[in-house]
Amino acid sequence: MWEQFEFNPPYEGKKIKKINGIALPKNYLAFMKHHNGGEGETAGGTWLVLYSLEELQEMNDDYEIPEFLPGHIIIGDNGGGEFFGINKKGEYFIVPQIIDEQNLSVLCSDINVLPEEIDKFWADI
Repeated sequence: MWEQFEFNPPYEGKKIKKINGIALPKNYLAFMKHHNGGEGETAGGTWLVLYSLEELQEMNDDYEIPEFLPGHIIIGDNGGGEFFGINKKGEYFIVPQIIDEQNLSVLCSDINVLPEEIDKFWADI
């Protein structure tokens, strides 16, 4: 699933448990501890950029996520109009850059299968 990705070095900073008051899921934190973001292509050809833990809060602030998507955080994008994120239930989602909760589509609840679920999302459209 993650074969086409270039990951960042492992995260060695202080513990980050919440962004925008939203608890980060354990599977996400474990994944990021080892990979700390990166970018690459999914098997289906979607480009995926995962933000590093160091830049999560800044990216959420820059895009005013607490205002436009309360109860959500963004964790990455596709470089072409969509964001990927986590809701307060620990579910991963996709939303267009026209940030509106009505346009949000839940993909999965485990970051380890996120690339596969992104591909399924685009195959169904």
